Amino acid sequence: MGKLNDLAALGQGVWLDFVERKFLAEGSLQKMVDEDALTGVTSNPSIFEKAMGHGDAYDAELAAYDKTNPEAPTIDRYEHLAIL
Repeated sequence: MGKLNDLAALGQGVWLDFVERKFLAEGSLQKMVDEDALTGVTSNPSIFEKAMGHGDAYDAELAAYDKTNPEAPTIDRYEHLAIL
């Protein structure tokens, strides 16, 4: 039993302040929920900016969106990626 499980046994809910597409796609988040008693996830705009703006995890999805929505405003592009 890990430290997060120990906290859960004491009635504490542990939240992760991190989210990234690769982390979700590879099943790492689900593993933490299943094995480590993770209760929830939170995020903020700077975390999204880092995830979307630095690296290539969102490039293919954004390129596909831009092909069908070439005049889309930035906010629409962001919401498409953030709410997927």
